[in-house]
Amino acid sequence: MLEQLTKQLRTGSLDNRATAAKELAQLRDPRTIPDLIACFSDDDYSHSIHDFRHSDLREFLRHAHEALVAIGQPAVKPLLAALSHKDDRERPYIDCTPTESVRFHAIHALQRLLAAGVVQSLPSKPICQLLFDSYQADLMYLESREHLKPGKAYLKDRNRSMRYHHGLICKMAVEVLRAVHDPEANKAIVAWLDRRIVPDDAGIQDALEHELGCLLLEMGDEARAIPLFVRSIHPKTAAQSPLTKMGSTGFDALVGLLQSKMYKPEAAVIALGVMADPRAVEPLLVAARTQYGLIGGDNKLIDTLEKLGWTPTSDEDRAWLAFCRAKQVSRKPLEANPYTWPATCEKEWDAILADAGTAALNPLLTFLRLYYEPMLVVDALRKLGDARALGPLVEAINGRTNDMAGRFIWAIETILERAASTATPNDLALCAGLHSVVRTSSCLDEDNHVDTNSEAVDCSKVIDLARQELNRRGLREGLDYQIPIPKVDSQVPKPKVDSQVPKPKPVPPVAELTVTPMRASRKPWWKFW
Repeated sequence: MLEQLTKQLRTGSLDNRATAAKELAQLRDPRTIPDLIACFSDDDYSHSIHDFRHSDLREFLRHAHEALVAIGQPAVKPLLAALSHKDDRERPYIDCTPTESVRFHAIHALQRLLAAGVVQSLPSKPICQLLFDSYQADLMYLESREHLKPGKAYLKDRNRSMRYHHGLICKMAVEVLRAVHDPEANKAIVAWLDRRIVPDDAGIQDALEHELGCLLLEMGDEARAIPLFVRSIHPKTAAQSPLTKMGSTGFDALVGLLQSKMYKPEAAVIALGVMADPRAVEPLLVAARTQYGLIGGDNKLIDTLEKLGWTPTSDEDRAWLAFCRAKQVSRKPLEANPYTWPATCEKEWDAILADAGTAALNPLLTFLRLYYEPMLVVDALRKLGDARALGPLVEAINGRTNDMAGRFIWAIETILERAASTATPNDLALCAGLHSVVRTSSCLDEDNHVDTNSEAVDCSKVIDLARQELNRRGLREGLDYQIPIPKVDSQVPKPKVDSQVPKPKPVPPVAELTVTPMRASRKPWWKFW
């Protein structure tokens, strides 16, 4: 029976081979270890290309991997030997070489055996050598990447896949070495850390740097561990970040993350909430007014501030908190019916405007700058009717869609009709300097040129209202508005105009003209093959 299953494991369709691997996992016979390891380097995965499916391949490799783990202790030595497997031939329809596949499954099986307690310790030398082999392969990839011709784009994809598998292998190797607790291995990892190449995949990079940081922290090298924790922090795992247990050093690192980009500020907010340090209140308030996205979603920032004991002391802070809470309350109608939540939130914002009055202006301008609920913010500024919002509204109109630009113009027009007399000359000049027809982002074609056939936003009434107010004050566009327009004295002689008109420069012949194209011509895509 064993010989029959072994033969079925080596040949046949993927379904039959997966069935054989599943039955071999129940037998747990050490004599099948070489055949199971050979499954990861085989390229004859299907008797017909049309029957090949990646889901079947993953299922087959998973059962072969489970069979090796089920065998247990006898499989450790062959798996350690498989870490140095070398076979870089390309396989059709497979995105990794036999080297990457065998090493990946071998280190993964060793990691599972170590975590299950089947193996108490492992020699660290083969695992350290695995790290340096991956480094050498990545180095060769970076050296050859710049020399690839455009027609060899498939090689770039192939190298990208190789870098992905190498990142996974390095991550699991570091996890195994952490569990081994070998001082010599730790020194080797530090040497590899100084010259390692960062993986292309962001998720693998974060996981690898987190494991490296934990290892350096166990070695007592806190100074080198902190940058790794800072780069690998993520909102999903921020509550368990080691930075939350590192005292003032971790606190300073998290506060610095509040002014970073992408998802790092949100992760820092969650970690600071776990630390519960009252010193974080002021940096969090500053980040709330400068960082996009911190006040949206589930309002982790507001929850963290209240957890730290912050309470608003001014009318502006109370209005800002009420606006943020209104968005959080309106998420329930959003899940039930996506078309009803803006009206519900608008009613709540109207109630806040009635209570706060002009104290709501600065929070609304902050939301406008951060692009937080722009439609609600513009409508709220229109209803507030404060002339101090004219300048920010005009500056924020660029790049909007037609619908959004129309709301901006409507708000500016309403404010000018109500409170043009209280507007500053500079704001009036900005309104008067608008084009009669505003071209928005939806008025551009694929080549980023203005599409004359598309509809645009008419703002001629805004321009007329602003110019009327400037004329009423005796001011002129483009001048210093602290100085009124001087009266023209009729007795002042007019300057003499030179009667000699300069002759135009001679135009060169057509043959001497050279036309410089705006951009270099590109070859058709089929020329690269």
